[in-house]
Amino acid sequence: MNKMGHLSFGIALGSVYVAFGVPQPRDLQDGVVMALTIAGTALGCLAPDLDHRSSTASRWISPFPARWRRRLRMAGSFLLFAAAVLLSWGMLARAGYASPPPASLLKSVPLLAGAGIIGWVLARLREMVLIFVGALLLAAWAIYGLHWFVPFGGATFMILPALKHRGLIHTPEFAAPLTIGAFSLVSGSNDAVKGLATGLVIGWWSHLAGDAFGREGIRSLLLPKVRVAFRLFKNGGAGEKLLSSASWAVAGIALVWGWQ
Repeated sequence: MNKMGHLSFGIALGSVYVAFGVPQPRDLQDGVVMALTIAGTALGCLAPDLDHRSSTASRWISPFPARWRRRLRMAGSFLLFAAAVLLSWGMLARAGYASPPPASLLKSVPLLAGAGIIGWVLARLREMVLIFVGALLLAAWAIYGLHWFVPFGGATFMILPALKHRGLIHTPEFAAPLTIGAFSLVSGSNDAVKGLATGLVIGWWSHLAGDAFGREGIRSLLLPKVRVAFRLFKNGGAGEKLLSSASWAVAGIALVWGWQ
């Protein structure tokens, strides 16, 4: 499934849940819970594609397309190389092995190096943000002794840059502890937080279900040769567009029905 397919299908499932999962009579607080559940579903149904560099979720972190990332990486490398050459030239001149470079060029070394580092950071922004978030979660768990789901999430963020698309986080074996951990983490929280976590879980499983409809399907982590692929439609094809339209209709009907 593409972005709109995942989003529509996930929100349809989230809407059906809030229509029947939030008790009546409805009030403003129930409306907030329902809205947060839908928001969590929207987040959850796109989050598994963080393992893909060009996915919508990854572009939230790094908005640069692939060609711009290549250009930034090349520019950063060139600037760092230029800074290294000038610095080496200056060191050789001090040792008496070369004539001294122009002072203006030597003064530009920090600027060139800084610009090169910025270029590299922007080219690898997605990877750096994911690793930083993962390290932050692991550090918070180690310092404050937080819930086990925190290091689970931290370790996941840390390894995400190395994962292939439709790999580890697209497996049911990963979604299962994510589900258990999310519900365990918010078990003592208020309804709004529980709704957000519930939506995240619904969205995550809806993403796996949506991928299972297509040709590539999803695989098992423990049994890699086991694959679920119903081959109902091509990614972004007419079948997916039909399912997307039907999902939006179901979502609208469920929300209207659920608030009555």
